[in-house]
Amino acid sequence: MLVDINLLPKKEKKQVSHFTFSTTLIGITLLLIGLGVWGYLGQAQELNQVNQDISQKTKMNQILQSEVEGSKEVKQAQLIQGIAEQLTTNTSMIITDIVEEIPRGGRLNAFKLNEHEIELNVTTETNEQAVNFYQVLEGFNLFDEVVIHTIHYNQDGDHFTTNYTIHLSYTEEEEGDES
Repeated sequence: MLVDINLLPKKEKKQVSHFTFSTTLIGITLLLIGLGVWGYLGQAQELNQVNQDISQKTKMNQILQSEVEGSKEVKQAQLIQGIAEQLTTNTSMIITDIVEEIPRGGRLNAFKLNEHEIELNVTTETNEQAVNFYQVLEGFNLFDEVVIHTIHYNQDGDHFTTNYTIHLSYTEEEEGDES
């Protein structure tokens, strides 16, 4: 058996001096701080430019609005906007009232709102709850008619899915408001 003998002197690993390590660390730190300041100043400049654009557009909008406010068309548009907001408020109140009456353990899966009717898809635990919900809807004086289209039993989920159509009251006053 041969013995492997290495007669070359062993090289000692050079240790990085503490000064070189500290200088490199300080240099990297200063570089990162410089990049952060440069990014901050760039963002501040962009923010100032956007603020200037906003103020210019606001001034321009005020000028144009003051020119337009006197026109008859704008007054009509404002009146129509008020009516639309009132209808939206009334509709959201109706939907809120309906949702509050959904039986415990039930949920509203879908609804579709048309001009004169609301279509609902509601899930309940029992068919009695579906019928009770129908009776509650019938009790609202806001609706002309409430119709149950289907009550379907889902065996997988052990619940009933019911489709309702609610016909909203439509009076002659509303016809007069539209013209």
